[in-house]
Amino acid sequence: MLILDDSNDLINPQVIEQEIGSDLEPLQDEEVIQFRAQVLNMGVLSSDGANSRERELARMVLRLTESSRPSSAQIASQAAIILDLSTQRDYLIQQAEEERARWESERDGWERASEALIAQRNTKDHYSNRHQANTS
Repeated sequence: MLILDDSNDLINPQVIEQEIGSDLEPLQDEEVIQFRAQVLNMGVLSSDGANSRERELARMVLRLTESSRPSSAQIASQAAIILDLSTQRDYLIQQAEEERARWESERDGWERASEALIAQRNTKDHYSNRHQANTS
């Protein structure tokens, strides 16, 4: 698809994309400062420096590059914190699974012990009943 610019020249979007680049990394703070300085040095914000469209684009660039966006250092710090929290979560999940396995093992031991005691009592009762039956 081809687009016409203000002077009715044909613009190929693929060429524009290649010129801009496909680098999806966030801008570094130094790059943002450089872009802002370039826009201000172009003089497009003055009434005689450019047409209304260029002034509007310059204002858009300045607005988009305001310091309200998080810095790359802040993003890196947040990523490190998220990694630490994920590691802690994995550790806690592992600890909970091990504790659950210990509880199940202990419960199985109690079940076996109670079954053995019941079996022992039943054997004694059976023996007592047979002994009483033989003595009568």
